Amino acid sequence: MDIKKSGGNPHRHSAKDLDAYNLAEKAFNDSELQLFDKLEAFPRFATKRSIARFLFKYEIFKEIIDVNGVIIECGVFNGGGCSLGHSFQIFLNQLIITER
Repeated sequence: MDIKKSGGNPHRHSAKDLDAYNLAEKAFNDSELQLFDKLEAFPRFATKRSIARFLFKYEIFKEIIDVNGVIIECGVFNGGGCSLGHSFQIFLNQLIITER
């Protein structure tokens, strides 16, 4: 995986990080699963760093779900943060409605 091509800064990643990215990419590409099934099984292909980031964003979003106002996403990279925030909002709002 060429970290520069994906928009990353190689100076921010250790050799172990780059190895993990390469292994995850190889596992994803070599898997015989259909694309949708791969996406559904994302923890199988994601790095620990990616899963930690996902969980961190979820925990932050849970803390601010009841705060009035808007969320502004700055520095969006491939739209992942916006999509994730939208998914969390829908998911958590459904939980709140169900609990009431």
